Amino acid sequence: MHPDRPLADLSIAVIGAGIGGLATALTLRRLGARVTVLEQAPAITEVGAGLQISPNGMVVLDALGLAPALDSAPRARAMSLRDFRTGKEVLRLDLAARARDHRFVHRADLVDVLAGAARAAGVQVKLLQKVADVVPGPRPRVALVHGDTFEADLVIGADGLHSVVRGALGAAPAATFTGHVAWRAVVPNVTAHPAEARVHMGPGGHVVSYPLRGGDVVNLVAVEERRTWTEESWSRTGNGDAMRGTFSHFGGDVARLMAEVDAPGLWGLFRHRVAPRWHAEGV
Repeated sequence: MHPDRPLADLSIAVIGAGIGGLATALTLRRLGARVTVLEQAPAITEVGAGLQISPNGMVVLDALGLAPALDSAPRARAMSLRDFRTGKEVLRLDLAARARDHRFVHRADLVDVLAGAARAAGVQVKLLQKVADVVPGPRPRVALVHGDTFEADLVIGADGLHSVVRGALGAAPAATFTGHVAWRAVVPNVTAHPAEARVHMGPGGHVVSYPLRGGDVVNLVAVEERRTWTEESWSRTGNGDAMRGTFSHFGGDVARLMAEVDAPGLWGLFRHRVAPRWHAEGV
């Protein structure tokens, strides 16, 4: 890094325009750095499904001045653990009593807020910039697959599971399959789902549901145990009937919500070992 130079004198490249990359870019730009985000996708579009932003995450968004942009997102009132057969509540954690902000947000909405704020602050977001290699050094270099190169004073990796930046820090063992896959879908709120996260616990799997976008839709995440993941990609489009068949033994509101699923996403869940090194020269 360049501890003797002010941020305003530094050019910083952030690889990846996801939540982490955009939040990092926005923060550094507001501190004075010249920031460019390199994203391989052709557009920052509506991808992903729901996520929960816990109070510590909302503190960060509030510090960035972005919390008001999520006012329409449902505020979590409770976490409800339920029996998979009947849907009856087993345990309830009252989140409202803690008087802390905990939100249910569509990932695309959060990324849209972050991207808009980053661009408004002066961050350059460059699309179709797939990174082939990152070379650490006093002036680290980013090589793109189409042949161009990009240099900066500092390169920050926020490029996800198949990170190129991780490999630039040394040997990077392949991610390992956890033995679980996750089906994900966003469906109409046909059950008048309240502003709470419901976890339906069953043998070999569980289903999580919570409302999004003012309560008009519900996010579904259904996790099942599997021995292997044979797909070349870590995610693919699944089949609604296959999802319903896998969780046909779940009662309560789960069946009604799953009846609305058309083409769910299906993710193999992977993990990396904790990296022995988190930085190299300029990276």
